[in-house]
Amino acid sequence: MLLLGCILALSLSPLTESATISLQSTDNITIHIKPGLNKVLPPCYICTPQCKESRLEVSRGKKVDYTFSCPNPEMHFIMEINRTIDCSSGICPMNISLQPTNLNGLNRTFIWDILTSKNDGLVLGFSTPWLRQIHPSSLCSDLVSFKIGTYVRESSYGIGTFCRNGTITRIKVQGRGVVALTIPWNVNINNPGISITNRSTIRSLSIVESTFRQESFINLLSANYPDPFPNSEQMIWKFNLPDKHAATVQFLNFTSPTCVKNENNVIYHPNYQPKPTLLKLADKQPANILGNFNLTLQNCDVNKQMIGLSLNFSITVQKTQGNIIYPLDLTNEKGLVVRISKRFFGRTFTPVCVICKAATDCEPELVIEGGKYYRISFLCENLNSLVVTAEKQIECWDVSTCNISNMPLTIPQSFSDFPVRLQSYTWKLIAPEHISTEIVSKSMFLQQNVSDKPCNATALGFTYDIFSSTNTDEFTLGTFCPNGSIEKIQMRDNVTIILNTPSNGNSKKLLTHDLNVSFVSFIEGMVPYNLHLNVI
Repeated sequence: MLLLGCILALSLSPLTESATISLQSTDNITIHIKPGLNKVLPPCYICTPQCKESRLEVSRGKKVDYTFSCPNPEMHFIMEINRTIDCSSGICPMNISLQPTNLNGLNRTFIWDILTSKNDGLVLGFSTPWLRQIHPSSLCSDLVSFKIGTYVRESSYGIGTFCRNGTITRIKVQGRGVVALTIPWNVNINNPGISITNRSTIRSLSIVESTFRQESFINLLSANYPDPFPNSEQMIWKFNLPDKHAATVQFLNFTSPTCVKNENNVIYHPNYQPKPTLLKLADKQPANILGNFNLTLQNCDVNKQMIGLSLNFSITVQKTQGNIIYPLDLTNEKGLVVRISKRFFGRTFTPVCVICKAATDCEPELVIEGGKYYRISFLCENLNSLVVTAEKQIECWDVSTCNISNMPLTIPQSFSDFPVRLQSYTWKLIAPEHISTEIVSKSMFLQQNVSDKPCNATALGFTYDIFSSTNTDEFTLGTFCPNGSIEKIQMRDNVTIILNTPSNGNSKKLLTHDLNVSFVSFIEGMVPYNLHLNVI
């Protein structure tokens, strides 16, 4: 981008020599040269030929020669080119062109005021690379921006500020529309890529249409943002998605007015559903929307003394497996907490993969509790970017009543068929000071990971990290794996066992997992653990 700016700066030098603006009497154009926002620089004047003017207006049918009294007029002045296009007499459709074509040397804003019958809708089409909406206070990286507005009951409203290279292909407004294209002094654009068509009336303030060609994340704003949306009006966004893609909607920020009449709400109308879905702004917004859909923002009759309606939201479009549901049966898993989250690679995360436990309950990270049956779906195609971690707490405060003896530390069967890898499964064994924990492996036995005989986690499928802790101290016993000689481990205090699986390990090896736990009488003496070996 910097190199491109340097090339353009060389090809478009500042306007330091005499220039001429000549407008024909048939041109419905007025040009204004006026001071910019920079008030710090020494004064600079427009010479026509006397150097005393700070403003210059050229209307149709006039010819003006001018120059400037300073070597850097682009730092002092801006140029506005206002053109009225009358589509009420049937001269549309047409393509908008930059007129006059020889204007350069100053930051230019081309403003087209497009008139049409109040019974007609106005369609603004944008050629590739299409447009991308930004906050009105933000700047485009190339400093080329579009501002689009319309009128409601003789009051003007901004539809939005846009940069090049986005997903917005068309914007429809009811009646009169205004388009402003701002171009820096050192950038040359031959064709703004805007077409106008007058259509039959639309029932909304505007319709913004976005077409996605690939996985994307975009932000969109309600008309007039951050100022209030027009009273009793509605705005529609149309989203066209590629095949095998789905969308997630997230409201980032909104203000909800006090309504005098009717209500403000949002309406979703996917193409595959016969009936629309009506939601409040504060509701959980839907995810995993398959295929094309419309979103309508409806304002009520607002109490004008109170805050108005505004909305800032995002759309995430990603490849999806389709409407595939994966069961996760945790009905018998009291005390279990399961987290499905992004897999971490070094210092960077993989792309977002949205996880859903209901049609409108979807998050990039999902936390669910045992005791329920879940139906999980995913808004992404590659589930390798996700992992599952689980933690189960088992408590015993009295050996005589908790009756935990040789209790198997089981892993729910649902995880063996779940499409996301179980990265770790943690058992937290909570007991008071006078109770110890006994861990037994009767079939596979354990081997401690030591330098002269390390564990091969990939071949064996998993390892265990075992440690004990109190409120103030933690004692790490070590890392263990199957196929050893350790049959029993006894430990004091609270004990944590973490089963870890390698990223390239064989998940079927988890079937050989075999640990049982008992709460027994307290280990006497200073040694925090005992190992019992199985001697062959």
